[in-house]
Amino acid sequence: LLILVCASANAQPDAEHARKRREKLEAILRIQDRRTTHDGKLISLLGDADPFIRERATRAYGSIQDSSALRLLIARLDDPDPRVQEAAAFAIGQTAVIVSPHRQASLEKELIWKNLPDSRVPDRLLEEIGKFGTEEGLIDIMIRIGNVYPEKHPEGLTMAIARFAIRGVTTPDAIRYLLRRTHPPESTVWQVVYALQRIGDNTEIRNDLEQIVLLRQHSDPYVRMNLATLLAERDEG
Repeated sequence: LLILVCASANAQPDAEHARKRREKLEAILRIQDRRTTHDGKLISLLGDADPFIRERATRAYGSIQDSSALRLLIARLDDPDPRVQEAAAFAIGQTAVIVSPHRQASLEKELIWKNLPDSRVPDRLLEEIGKFGTEEGLIDIMIRIGNVYPEKHPEGLTMAIARFAIRGVTTPDAIRYLLRRTHPPESTVWQVVYALQRIGDNTEIRNDLEQIVLLRQHSDPYVRMNLATLLAERDEG
């Protein structure tokens, strides 16, 4: 009987917690669907005691793209839960694309030099900066991350370079970084070749073509696929 009473007592708080979580999640989804935050509800949920709710509320801002919330999202980069930090990085990347170039330049400086060094999700933060960052921002990233030894955050940096390249932003340092990662060819990851093909026909890439074409025998089909795209762009150029 004592065991049954204790089990029942424990089940009640669990059920109440699940009910409150469900209500909050439904509120987040409604706000996200309406794409409006005028009542302040979503802002309050950014500081919820439940990290699951904080993560969902933070990620919702990626859909809403409310530039007035950028300061709040930057604050969430210091959240104790890395899932919330990752959601904040995503929401910042999605939102910063709509602000002015001046504000983008200021934001990237803050993220690269202040938030990135202590981030628990540096790969995600780097890639998200690539969605809106300027050429000067890419130069800063290469100074801060790309030209250091031992190598730091190679996956995030590679995808950041690809994100920059999609928008036509690249630098010689970034290209050389990618080319170094094709040596030796068998250890090259598909993200590197993807970033190269997003840059496309380029003098430095053409100068290293003898090394790059060795990737045609790579075991990863994604490497071979992106190589084919890169070589096709070169032929068209």
